Amino acid sequence: LTEKNFFGLGRSDPFYTISKSREDGGWVKVWDSEIIRGNLNPTWDAVGIPVQKICNGDYDRPIQVAVYDYESNGSHKLIGSFNTSLKSLQEKRESFRLT
Repeated sequence: LTEKNFFGLGRSDPFYTISKSREDGGWVKVWDSEIIRGNLNPTWDAVGIPVQKICNGDYDRPIQVAVYDYESNGSHKLIGSFNTSLKSLQEKRESFRLT
């Protein structure tokens, strides 16, 4: 991950969100991870999130994973994101590049 704090002089405090697509094409956030402080190579603990919450039971429904640098004032900085589906994650177990 890139260093985002103090104009590139600090360390990132990353966390990720998962959002599911809405019928109108927008996104609704369904999950926030824990924040990993001062780490450019984070590893998050596995979590159990109900399928209904992630994709309403539709494994082909688009989901978005976004990684942010936590800021205490709430103006979190986007590090990168990718779109996928639960079906794709289960079948391919692939890596994703943050854009």
